[in-house]
Amino acid sequence: MARTVFALLCALLMQWGKGQWESAGLPFQTIGIYNVHKDTLDDALYCCGETYVSGAWALSKYQDGSWSPIGSFQGPPFTIARIGDTLFVGGNYPSGNGLLVPELQCLVNDEWLPCGSYGGPIYRLKLVGDELYAIGAFDVVNGQNCQGIAKRENGQWVPVGSFNVINPPNIQDLVEWNGALYATGTIRFSAPNAKDIAYLSPSGEWLPLGSGIQGGFGAGRSLAVYNNELYVSGSIPINAGNAGHGIMRWDGNQFHPVGTGFQGLDGLYTYLVGAIEMEVYDDKLWACGTFSYAGNVPSPGIAYWDGNRWCGLPAGIQPEVNSIEFFHDTLFASCNNWDINCAMRFTGSEYSDTCSVAVGVEEGPAIPQTTLRAWRRGDGRIEIMGVPPGRFEIALNDATGRIIRSGTFIVQPGGPAIWDIGPLAGAYYLLAIRGVGSVRFLGP
Repeated sequence: MARTVFALLCALLMQWGKGQWESAGLPFQTIGIYNVHKDTLDDALYCCGETYVSGAWALSKYQDGSWSPIGSFQGPPFTIARIGDTLFVGGNYPSGNGLLVPELQCLVNDEWLPCGSYGGPIYRLKLVGDELYAIGAFDVVNGQNCQGIAKRENGQWVPVGSFNVINPPNIQDLVEWNGALYATGTIRFSAPNAKDIAYLSPSGEWLPLGSGIQGGFGAGRSLAVYNNELYVSGSIPINAGNAGHGIMRWDGNQFHPVGTGFQGLDGLYTYLVGAIEMEVYDDKLWACGTFSYAGNVPSPGIAYWDGNRWCGLPAGIQPEVNSIEFFHDTLFASCNNWDINCAMRFTGSEYSDTCSVAVGVEEGPAIPQTTLRAWRRGDGRIEIMGVPPGRFEIALNDATGRIIRSGTFIVQPGGPAIWDIGPLAGAYYLLAIRGVGSVRFLGP
């Protein structure tokens, strides 16, 4: 009964929220927008994807309150970046604008010019500091072997690093953190149990970061630096042994959950639920993707993390969101709704609709996961190894993130940490201890 009432309340909130979204007014036939980019230098917004104008693909440019088509490509443009008076456009097109150069072209003073040839699609052009990178699923750049990451140097593109992998990598995002480059995507390292997240070593080799993303369907989609920690999002299943679901944070030593992460339609940790893109705006980490809940509160496709809790936005015209961008303090988003040409904007006065409370026990400085363990004893109590002497607040969450037990317990010097919580069903649980960390275990 309680679950039915909760579901009805969520449905009412979602229906109410639709009144705070409207079509972005894109006038062209569009069947998919993959990325929304803000061009600060030109004070414009670009939608990149499958937009048709006069029988060809085009960019959609929003400037001074109106839309206009840019370019004419023989395949979809995925991404743009601007340096000075040069607009770089990457994607998956064999030619366009009268040029026979695949994958990358430039617009300079209204003239289209070739800006490099690639042996595969470019998913993202990204400025990291003052340097421009191209990332994707290409294996050649300007005639040189390349594994999905290239950098613009002295008017040319050069490969960045090398991967020791089983299959060619498919790179989705790239950031710099603490002086090093980090990449994510579908990366199958030759080393066992390491995949999908990498950092560039001083030797020029891309190496796996920690345990990477576990699970056969695991893959990274986006990276962000927030509160001096590295966040990775994508298809990250917690039941495969990852620290979080759909999103994790790396503190330099290990991965941690971000609240209870993302949940699907039924509030469950289902596969392929996660964030496609992240952006830091107004001191918050914004995420969009294929989730229905963030931190177990309704967040259809868009949510933000303020460092302590998740807050969800009112439901939009379409719950799955591919990309977001703030332009003139208005949130624009791309979705999969053909009726509005796959683009919408937020018209409400308040972004946060519902926010989560602290999930379980807020984590403090964590000890390494290799030393914090928990298991069910024969007498039904939980024994925890790796907890120092003292008095601690503790909580137990089920697979949906719901708190099912909480309380305090005392660890005596030289004695084991024992918590008597009563009967448990046979399932995975997350046990969180304030000031120590969290650990998963199977009960009973």
